[in-house]
Amino acid sequence: MKKEMLIFLGVAALFAYLIMTFTKSTKVRDDSIGTGTQYEEGMDPEKLKDRYTVKDALGEPTLDFSNASMKEAKVVWETSNIRQNMLNYFPKFDLMKEYINNRLLPSKFRKALLNKIDQVQTDYLSGAINSAEALSQLKSF
Repeated sequence: MKKEMLIFLGVAALFAYLIMTFTKSTKVRDDSIGTGTQYEEGMDPEKLKDRYTVKDALGEPTLDFSNASMKEAKVVWETSNIRQNMLNYFPKFDLMKEYINNRLLPSKFRKALLNKIDQVQTDYLSGAINSAEALSQLKSF
């Protein structure tokens, strides 16, 4: 009985170790509430936000991703107030696109984001997805 219990405890400890090692090696992403997001080394969102945020003629913040990689642009976008303000316009897709055109300077990222909004708009208006799914897709971009 004692021998079986020791074997069981040894197997349980090994299993627990493997699970803990695996979970530490994976990256957690939960865009729905904005927590748990881990970024790669050197991808500090605040430093990148300072680098890619410019002021327009009225002093409003504008994102300039013309020289940014898509990876850097996405890191800044996920933490940007501009993203949250855009989501506040949902389900008024035309206002969302107008806001993006005003707050993001022309770049590959802006083009990809506008394409994503068009795709979500088509799916949402056709009834293929509901409003929760549409918001989730827009948040995960």
